[in-house]
Amino acid sequence: MSESRRVRDAAVPHAEAVEAGSAERFRTIDPSIFGRTVDTLSPVHPVGAGRTNVTIIAPTIVQTDTTLPFAAFQLVAGQRAGAVAMHVEPAAYGLTASEQYDLAFAVRTEEGPCTFSWQAGFDANQLTGSATVDGQGWVSMSLGTFSPGATGVANITQTGGGRWQWHRLVISRPIVLTPL
Repeated sequence: MSESRRVRDAAVPHAEAVEAGSAERFRTIDPSIFGRTVDTLSPVHPVGAGRTNVTIIAPTIVQTDTTLPFAAFQLVAGQRAGAVAMHVEPAAYGLTASEQYDLAFAVRTEEGPCTFSWQAGFDANQLTGSATVDGQGWVSMSLGTFSPGATGVANITQTGGGRWQWHRLVISRPIVLTPL
């Protein structure tokens, strides 16, 4: 299954840009509006429960002593493309029922739009797609439904554009509404 979209226009607005002095920052909107947050990983919190973790691949810099920590990347011909990969182990959070999990990678581009390929899923059930971000936005995807005890994997890899930054990854379970 493949999905391509313009993230700034189509994604659920998990965050919005605000001015704080002269620095841009992400302001998180209450995540309970969009889902039930399991964990949020970032350059300063790269390891969650169990095997849940983030791997930052080929960054130009990882800056953790700032208000909004980030890993910066730049696509250079002949070199490995920058990427952020993760594993999530729901059972380590006490979640053992088969359930769907969603991921949202917060990114910011610095020189116009950047294109990313993404892959996500549990075991052999992998979904792939692409997304374009121009400015601040989210590359969002679903891990799908997993079997208890499975470990989910996901990654975003730059395929086009200039410099960009990764700020955080939100792992959540969607809100399920049932009719009365």
